Amino acid sequence: MAEVLCRARSYAASALTLAACATGAGAPAAEELAPFLPGDRSAPAPDTRPQVVFFPRFGNPADDARGSLGPGVVLSNDGIGPHSAALWMHDTVDPSRVAGDVAVLSTHGDDAYAQPLYAAARFNSVQTALIPRDAPQSDLETVASWLADAEIVFLADGDRASYAAWAGGPVAAAVRAVYDRGGVIAAAGGGAAALGVALLVPRGVPDVPSNVALDDPYAATIALVPGPFALPSAGSWIVDVSLRSADRFGRLAAMTARAQADGLVVGQAVAALGIGLDDGAALAIDRRGTATLLPSDAATGGDCWLIRGGGAAQVAPGQALVWSGASVTRFDAPERPSNCPTGAGPPSRTP
Repeated sequence: MAEVLCRARSYAASALTLAACATGAGAPAAEELAPFLPGDRSAPAPDTRPQVVFFPRFGNPADDARGSLGPGVVLSNDGIGPHSAALWMHDTVDPSRVAGDVAVLSTHGDDAYAQPLYAAARFNSVQTALIPRDAPQSDLETVASWLADAEIVFLADGDRASYAAWAGGPVAAAVRAVYDRGGVIAAAGGGAAALGVALLVPRGVPDVPSNVALDDPYAATIALVPGPFALPSAGSWIVDVSLRSADRFGRLAAMTARAQADGLVVGQAVAALGIGLDDGAALAIDRRGTATLLPSDAATGGDCWLIRGGGAAQVAPGQALVWSGASVTRFDAPERPSNCPTGAGPPSRTP
């Protein structure tokens, strides 16, 4: 019996029994083993939910305490965007110095963003937090506290549904707070789509092609949900990416028309604005609502497309979209500013 007890199943119990056997004291008393026996349920069950992971920080371990001269928004099609996007982010915080603590928020994968971002501009620091689906509330609150010291938030390309799930929670509120205090919110791919007033989340399918969205903007495979961040400058935006390479032009038009019909546009805007990005494209919107297509790293950079117009003649469940009044603008001249209807006037603060 003593030999059996010396093979206790848990590490803690093994330590007790081995110590007792080594000293010749014999088997431990039953009350010593009680917390470790299989029938005991007094110890709380381990938390098996996925946990938030903070990757190592690049740059200065001390925070930049001097604030930002923004706010601003950068929408990139993919990756961290062109080099010009990082420079615009930095210069919006403060062009005169090493400036800005960048908080990268990712929903999956490894830390693929911090090091290239830190190398792209004179940021004070860059650090990534991986926030998986169903992370504990306490972890989300920790992320929100961490964002209180950021001047720039970068939303990595990721699952749209994961970003949509942040609506009404501490992380979304903390991102909005960065913008409200003059910071920059940058995003790529699914993160860029999440910055709109509403975003398309495929339901039960990996993706929604344009023909499905045009044939029925309310198809069962389409969920158009409110954007989680509610940025004042984005009160009319519907954002989509890979417009030409994935043939999403029709999808963007259908979701823009539906957002307007569903009354999702907020603020001063009277019409929804569809913003579509080609591969390699990045669009910056400053605190006054001026939009600039940023220079691409490639010889032939991607374009940005704007879709707007009055209400569609037909946008209803089970019916094909009819929107003859829509206008399309191709944004293909880098560094040429243009007004971008946002639904909000410029902030009252001045740099």
